Amino acid sequence: MLKEYSDKNKTLFYNHSEIDFSLIEDYKKVVVLNPVEKVLENLEYIPLKFKDYISEMHEQYDVVFSSSQDNHLEPNDMMLSYYGLIKNGGIMIYKIKKEFDEMIDVLKNKFDSYEKINNYYVFKKC
Repeated sequence: MLKEYSDKNKTLFYNHSEIDFSLIEDYKKVVVLNPVEKVLENLEYIPLKFKDYISEMHEQYDVVFSSSQDNHLEPNDMMLSYYGLIKNGGIMIYKIKKEFDEMIDVLKNKFDSYEKINNYYVFKKC
């Protein structure tokens, strides 16, 4: 899914517990909050929990990928925080998990458009 949207001119915020390095190597810059065992030139590890990162965030990304939930945030607050991370014209790819239905509904109402592709939702921000 991420490969389809990769581009050497795009930035990626990757909030997922496991990193598939083959999917992120084609982005200009990748920011991750989870520790990584492999160093890539385009990879920046920020050792913060999502809640702490968004309280200090100053950067927006072309692509945001997540399948995570921060248990310290209400679902609505978490999804609105993701929305704030995305540049105009950018997308969010969210891996579907049944227990996150409430958060998916928040995203459907916030983004300009979305589509379901296999086990993912792709939300577009105009």
